[in-house]
Amino acid sequence: MPMKSKTESMPLTMNRKLTILVMVSFAGIAILATLLASTQPASSATGACGRAATREQTRTRAAASAGDALLTASRGRVIAPELSGSSCVFAARGMLRHVATEPGAGTAFVEDGEGSDTVVIVDQDGVERVAVPGEVTHPSWSRAGALVWAEDMSRLELLAPGSSVSRSIGRPRGASAVFSPVFTGTRSLVSVVQEPVGGLTTGEDDGLNNLWRFDLAESRWRQLTNFDVRGTRWSLIRTPVVAPDGSLLFVRVTGDALETRPPAFELWRFAQGRAAKVGPLPGEMFLAGFEGRSPLWNAFTADCGGDWGLFRGTGSSLQAVGCGAVMADPVVEPDPDAAAEEAHAAHEAGDAGSEVAAHDEPESAKRVGILVGDFKTEAEARAVAARSTLGGSMIVDHQTQPLALAPGVWAAVWPVDASRSAKETLTAVRDTLPAFRERSWIVPLK
Repeated sequence: MPMKSKTESMPLTMNRKLTILVMVSFAGIAILATLLASTQPASSATGACGRAATREQTRTRAAASAGDALLTASRGRVIAPELSGSSCVFAARGMLRHVATEPGAGTAFVEDGEGSDTVVIVDQDGVERVAVPGEVTHPSWSRAGALVWAEDMSRLELLAPGSSVSRSIGRPRGASAVFSPVFTGTRSLVSVVQEPVGGLTTGEDDGLNNLWRFDLAESRWRQLTNFDVRGTRWSLIRTPVVAPDGSLLFVRVTGDALETRPPAFELWRFAQGRAAKVGPLPGEMFLAGFEGRSPLWNAFTADCGGDWGLFRGTGSSLQAVGCGAVMADPVVEPDPDAAAEEAHAAHEAGDAGSEVAAHDEPESAKRVGILVGDFKTEAEARAVAARSTLGGSMIVDHQTQPLALAPGVWAAVWPVDASRSAKETLTAVRDTLPAFRERSWIVPLK
């Protein structure tokens, strides 16, 4: 159970939103994603933004500590995207992601480190840092000030108001993962649950997702939705969010592992015990919460330098708000765990012999690659590789690349050559396969 420790008394908070990925143009709207000041000590991984706070920034920071500010994560900083000037609220030495706020409670976000993460909680009492040994995703507040997040996608951790020790909630029996928890009342929360699918393995959180409710008083899970798949079809749930009317909105993504066309994105609503399709979405989109009665969305856009954009509204009336992600993973920043893997692989390549490192650099560079997987069959891996416009891919399994894959699964791999870095190659692969961003990473190759 993670313990929290207080590092400094300083007001600040953030909005709970979820996320979307759409190719959208800002049509000439200039987006400012500069930064705001924090007075965290230099020893802290969450630190100052590098310049004195303006009066507007100070007001925003005070609103954030009460959970009343609209905030996003962008390039290692938590920002207020609507500010006309410097918008930084928090900075970090690592990667910041998954911002959550609740009026009257505060702000929480994830500081992603190498191997272990930190949940940073900011409220009117100051800054609390919860050290977590594993991978943290999707923090979410209750109206009463309780905070829940997913850890290693294997369980939820619930931190009650005023408590210093979290409560662990295991995933439902037979499930392979649990993530994206949201509170639906004082005694219940709803999470996305990954179910194992016979004959299809598409990743740790891909294949078949359903919504489940956990009763905090009875400590019991109950399934809410009953989506199913057959053959190579898959069905995912992303970004559940409680709407102002109390219903639960979420994005459903469906596709076929053997098809090269993009998957279908749909908006769904769960209310009065049943799930119903609201309608199709125009592209790869995810919810980012609500501002009043207006839904918020995150969209991947080149107008934010290849990073996420934040939008409000519905349908064709989306209005650009600014840059940065709420509950989406950063696009332009490498995951610290992946960066560490890259460095380790490069070190191993260097240890192979100084002669090889000095005279055969292209070959040593190929000892690192970008993997997209995992897939149950070779055909599934080849179908995904065919979607990318990048050449030079190879289809691998555990026998051909034991350092990169576990037995029984297949993947597509793009070796890193001397023409660009592993980070640049990772970005290129993700740009051509946007639906597989969460399933692509840097791996050492044999």
